[in-house]
Amino acid sequence: MTDVLLQMLFALGAVVFLIYGIAFVLKKRQKKAGLINLLEYMSFGPKKGIAAVKVGTKVLIIGITPTDVRLLTTLNDKALAQVEGTGSFVKEYAQIQGAAKE
Repeated sequence: MTDVLLQMLFALGAVVFLIYGIAFVLKKRQKKAGLINLLEYMSFGPKKGIAAVKVGTKVLIIGITPTDVRLLTTLNDKALAQVEGTGSFVKEYAQIQGAAKE
């Protein structure tokens, strides 16, 4: 009687462990292909900074403070294509701002 009970509990534990293991692996392998992606964040102090956030085909440059979040500018694909692969976020932002004013 106790042998059957122990065997059943062991089998149940193995199945539960297997389910959790498969769920963990699938969660790790799942790619996050959402609508909103954080491209880069530059901190200027505690809880202060600028973020580049891609929403669909546009990139939003957002200023963040402890009490406020403000949209600084919106960039389109044309402005981004001109500076793609040039280096740091600061250089790219400066070049994009120049391209947007033209």
